[in-house]
Amino acid sequence: MGETGPCGPCTEIHFSHHGGSDKSLSLINAGCPDVVELWNLVFMQFDRYVHTLSFLSQAGLFLLLFLLVHATFYKSH
Repeated sequence: MGETGPCGPCTEIHFSHHGGSDKSLSLINAGCPDVVELWNLVFMQFDRYVHTLSFLSQAGLFLLLFLLVHATFYKSH
């Protein structure tokens, strides 16, 4: 998420090519190609400004299912 804009609590699922090692935990969201984010579910309920949060007038749900994107990409290459 960016520094400002819609935000809220989220849940993520990652796959690591390193297995379940402690090293994998430090590589999550660090731009490492060996740790792939498969799922990101964000419950949009706030609007983040530079120094404050306010409730959105209507809450929403943001879901990215990266597995489908990756499968489509690799199948076409």
